[in-house]
Order: sequence, then structure tokens, then C-alpha cells
Amino acid sequence: MKKSTVYILKKSLFFFFIFSLIVGIFLVSLRVSMFGFLIISSFYLYLLITFLFVYYYYPNIEKKGDFPKKAPTVAVVTYAYNDFKPIEKTIKQLKKLKYPIPFTIYVLTDGTCKFLQKYKNVKLIPVSKDHFQKGRNIKAEIMNEGLKKINEENLFCLDGDTIVNPNALIEMTKLLKGKVAVVNTTLVPANTNNFLEKLQMFEYHINWGMAMRVLSALNSISIPVGGLFLIKNKVFRELDGYDIYNLTEDRELGYRLLEKGYIIRYVSKAKSYTINPNNIKEWYRQRLRWTRGELTTIFKHKHFFFNSKLGTFGSLVLPFTFILQTIGIAMAAGLILNFFRRYFHSMFFLILESIKQGVFIFRVPNLFILPSTMYLAIFSIILFMIYALNAFGLSGFKFKVKDILPFCLFLLFYTFFVGGVYVWSIFLEIINYPSPVFKRKT
Repeated sequence: MKKSTVYILKKSLFFFFIFSLIVGIFLVSLRVSMFGFLIISSFYLYLLITFLFVYYYYPNIEKKGDFPKKAPTVAVVTYAYNDFKPIEKTIKQLKKLKYPIPFTIYVLTDGTCKFLQKYKNVKLIPVSKDHFQKGRNIKAEIMNEGLKKINEENLFCLDGDTIVNPNALIEMTKLLKGKVAVVNTTLVPANTNNFLEKLQMFEYHINWGMAMRVLSALNSISIPVGGLFLIKNKVFRELDGYDIYNLTEDRELGYRLLEKGYIIRYVSKAKSYTINPNNIKEWYRQRLRWTRGELTTIFKHKHFFFNSKLGTFGSLVLPFTFILQTIGIAMAAGLILNFFRRYFHSMFFLILESIKQGVFIFRVPNLFILPSTMYLAIFSIILFMIYALNAFGLSGFKFKVKDILPFCLFLLFYTFFVGGVYVWSIFLEIINYPSPVFKRKT
């Protein structure tokens, strides 16, 4: 049996087990709603309390960040092809970056984008057009090839549509020392016009406002965020760059960084902006790529689970988040279905009783088995609201009255759509469905 066939079979069996676990827990939660609710609430409360607790330790990390006495050389690297015009806006913003010594802005291209030659200190690096063909991981391939031609100590990498804060480079460089090989910063949506964009805005501000601080305090950030990050050039070369066959090449690189003993940090003082999908089709493609890439990375690095040699990430963060995702999705779906089933069941008998007696009867249905369940639910909601509002404040988002309705819909529906994509991605991995971006060579 070929090696590639064995790999596919093992991967399919791994995700079949995960999928079966989700289905099994979903079916159990339909019958034991109280037990399921208590379990998922316990996970949920533990996560929130942990985040709120560790949040107070994070500021010490940024306070320790002093700019080096001798500024390291840095290359600002982005990419553009097919005469991508919006890159010009990005270049103009990059020219405003503050740094004590001169730096060059490198643009990896397919030979187009000649209109950028008019800018001083902007250098175009042509990459073979073979790497820009449809069905390939374009970003990973051109970054791997282009960065071979850049010799500065640090690499400030960003997407062609990212708009950076002028202080980003200085603030991120402050933490890039010792075993810290990568530094991320706050990245939030620039486009918040339609309803879908607003839902993503909440998601980003919650994650960047709180989650990154907590993970940074725990030395457990596992991804150099592709939209914008700073990395040591020698470390990128040591790891042989990106895995061009992974849908989320940045996440896979992060796992290898942690395995080598390096740390990824987060700095909050340099908020920058990215462009998010503005329609369902683009959002679905993006999330499917992210989720399948994450799952493939987890399978490739499954030895990370409960591995104390990999620090807090291997022994706690990865197992906890993965279990929370899989079990949490199943239980949440089962509990919601149970909730509505009990509601409609109660309403059905109320209607029958009203018809029988000829008088309309109204009674509040008993949707919860025990009062303590209601208290736990209310406490969870209040705690999450505190968590979310703190996250918004930390990321600089001003929550207004007009945001209440979209935020409620974000909580009630958006998170379940994300969960649905997660389950669907697991199924696609089981059947080894071809990637929507590129096909792995065998």
C-alpha cells in the first residue's frame, strides 16, 4: 500500500472517530438534557473564568517589552499579482511605518504591478508564474520562494489588503527577543457595512480583545496570523518556511514553531485592519478553508495532545479547546433541539386543552427541568457579557445601543453556523473530499 494511501486512511479513520463522537454525544444530549447542559456549562464557565483570571497577568508581558538598543534590520514583505490595484493603498500606509533605521518594502509579484516602481524604497521581487497557477497554495509558495532573496534579520509580513498601524513595527519589535520568534498584533475588520460584516466584527473583537492576551500569557498562541505578523528570518528558514500543502499554512507553521521551543507573542498596542468576506459564499469558502486547514494540522501534529513537553499548549490549551469544540458543538445542538422540542410539545398540549375547554389557556411552559439550570444559564450569560464587554474595551470597540440586536443574533445564530462548518469539515476530511483551494500531490 502506498504511503499516501496509508496517510489518507489514517486521517479518515481519525476524523470518523471524532465525527462518531459528536453524533453519539448529540444523541445522548437529546435524552439527558440536564446532564448535558451542566457539562457544557461547566466547560463554558471554566473557560470564561480562566480567561478573566489570566487576563490580569497579561499586562506584565507588554510592560517587559523594551525596544532593542540596536535596532535589528527588518524587511517589510507583502505580495500582489494580476496588477492588484488595492496594493497601492497598502504601500502608502506602509510608508508611514515608524522605525529608527531605514527599511525596504518588498512586494512579491508575478511580474505585474509595475506601477509600484514609482515609490522609493519599494522593491519588486518577481516570482515564477508557475507558483500563481490556480489549484496551488499561492501565498505559501510565493512567500517561500520570495523570502529566500531577503536577508534582513526580521520579516514584517502582511497581506496585500492589510492596513497597518504606523506604530505596529516598533511595538511588535519590542517583544521579538529570546525564544520569542513571532509577534502578532490586533487585527480587526475594516469593512463593517453589511450585516455579515458586523457579525464578523464581533467575532474578531472578542478574540483579539481577550483570547490573544490569555494565550500570550500562557505561551500558547499557536499561529503567526497570516494577515500581519513579525518573525525572525533565521527561524523561518530553520523551519523551511510554510507547508505548501496545508490550507492554513500559517497555523501549521505555528505548531512547528512551538515544537521547536519557540514562543509566539501578542501585542495590543498596534491595532491594524483587514478586509473580511462581505457575502455568504465568500465567508463559507474562507471558513471551510480555515477549518479544514486546522483539522489537517491537528491530525498532522496529534502528538501535541496531552504532551507536557510542549508546555501549557500541549498539556491543556489544545486538548481543552479541541474537546470543547467537538463535545460542545454536539451538546449545544442537542440542548437547543431539546429546548424547542419541549416548547412545541408544551404548546401543542395547551392548544389541545384550549380547544377541548373552549377557552384560551396560557401557561408558561416548563422548559427547564430544575430551577438551578435556569440560574446556571443566567449566570453563564451574565459572565459572557462581562467577558465580551471587557474584550470590546480592550480591542477599542465602542459597543452602542444599535449593536445590541446584531450582537444577540451573533450569540444565537452565528456561532452555530461556525460550528456547522466545523462539523461539515470533519465529514469532508473523512471522505477525503478535494480541497477547495488546491490538491495535495501524492
